[in-house]
Amino acid sequence: MSKFSGLKSYACYMKRIYGNKNLFLAFSAIFLAGGINYTAAAPTNTSLPSITGEATVGTSLTVNTGGWSSTQVTFNIQWFSCSTSLSTSCVAQAGRTTGTYLISASDLTKYVRASVTALDATGGSTVFTSLIGPVVTPPQASVLPVITGVATPGSVLQATRGTWSGAATTGDQYQWLRCTSVDTSNCTVISTGSVNTYTVQNSDTGFRLAVNVIVRDITNRISGSTKSLTTQAVLGSPTVSSTPTFTSNLYVGGTATLDRGTWSTAGNTTYLYQWQRCSTQSITACLNISGATTASYLVSQLDLNQYLRVAVTAINEVGGSTIYSGFSAQVAATAPPVNTNTPIVSGSAFETSVINIVSKGQWSGIEESKLLTQWQVCSTAISCSDIPSATSPTYTAISTDVGKTIRVKIIAPYSQKNVEAFSNQTPIIKKAYTNVFPPTLLSYADIGDKIDIFKGFWEGLSSSNISYVWQRCKSDTSCTNIPGASNTTYTPSSSDRGYSIRVGERPSPTTAYVFSEISNQIPALVAAKKTITCIKGKSTKKVSAVNPKCPTGYKKK
Repeated sequence: MSKFSGLKSYACYMKRIYGNKNLFLAFSAIFLAGGINYTAAAPTNTSLPSITGEATVGTSLTVNTGGWSSTQVTFNIQWFSCSTSLSTSCVAQAGRTTGTYLISASDLTKYVRASVTALDATGGSTVFTSLIGPVVTPPQASVLPVITGVATPGSVLQATRGTWSGAATTGDQYQWLRCTSVDTSNCTVISTGSVNTYTVQNSDTGFRLAVNVIVRDITNRISGSTKSLTTQAVLGSPTVSSTPTFTSNLYVGGTATLDRGTWSTAGNTTYLYQWQRCSTQSITACLNISGATTASYLVSQLDLNQYLRVAVTAINEVGGSTIYSGFSAQVAATAPPVNTNTPIVSGSAFETSVINIVSKGQWSGIEESKLLTQWQVCSTAISCSDIPSATSPTYTAISTDVGKTIRVKIIAPYSQKNVEAFSNQTPIIKKAYTNVFPPTLLSYADIGDKIDIFKGFWEGLSSSNISYVWQRCKSDTSCTNIPGASNTTYTPSSSDRGYSIRVGERPSPTTAYVFSEISNQIPALVAAKKTITCIKGKSTKKVSAVNPKCPTGYKKK
């Protein structure tokens, strides 16, 4: 076979595989120029290509080109659609020549494969992937599952699977769901299994139930799911988690009110009441009060010095339960005191300042002399706590009150429950003294020259007793007090040579000093130089120094 006959065979092969005229011409030119050694081996496949992805309508498949003997290769991909699982049934898909393949509805029930052609300077080789499939579509429900049964604790619910297309007839899974509303996207799974029944639990009370049916496709490769509608809220007999409590003072002529407690119930719930009169705090000493069957009760003269008790019964479509309140305090003869105007406090909002009660408020049913006082500190407008032992008519703010407010609680004692009234809150308590800016030196520091200052400014309580201290400093952080220097001016002396000066100021003995910046450094004293004449034979030499001395061999003249 000649070189050109080989070229003709390869070119025909290339054209048959790719139908690419330009590629065909390019390879022809290379062959004619003698640029390819026709006897060299084409790329050899070392590991077969493969396809990743699920063969379902709407998903994408990806081809892995496999392994090849040459690293300088380019790849051409061709996808095939096959009517059966035999490769002889495969037909190349026009235009499907990229590394991915989007499965469409036309591929349903068919198989898919791909060819990979590796090209380098020596030639090309083509290998095929395995067939995958058949292509399926996820099962689709045309009729939703339906739950039958009564949603009450202990009853058994049953679910149908619904009507499906493309689903296997076996392998169904049932997820039972607990839902807070009819919206099944807001549910939690409570059980999963192959059984289509569920026994309602007490913990389901108040929730709605639904089922999510999961089926497999006929190839058992993919699944589909759909949810039923929810049941009505599960009905259970009412249960109580907190007992009823009295919410009012009890006195002759007053109306007794009650908090019926906290109940867990569903459906149409009715609450029934029965008030009882008890001579002692013992259940055997209690008798029903005729006609007292509502949530409130008008206390009569017969109840004076007696104790009250209430039975509360909750009933719904499933059943009912009863719970009793505790015993009340003894019924009083008169109503509790009433506050009609709130207390008022005033005073400077600074640490160490005194806060006074302007008024304890207006009261009826109690003498003012019997009212009690309790001061409170507040971190917010509604978060206040008692200050221990602070029960006097006045209160002096302390350091721990800074950043908070103060108010007073006036207490009217009552046999059952004290009545309380609260004053206004003070402004936020600030420190007694806060320095706005420190004192400032107004003069250059020098021996014998008086240094004046511009006084600092303080916010807070007024003070007429501002004190001063002067210091001499080696640096900003190394200063000592100058004895006796406590006026608003200072005149440096010879003792200050080599130092800087600063002044401190404070408005009270309990407040720390604040200091000015340090002054210039006062020059140290420099001793005067002396000059002497020294002789050595006929030679003379003058020497100048603080303590001049003649050189060796010379004598002072």
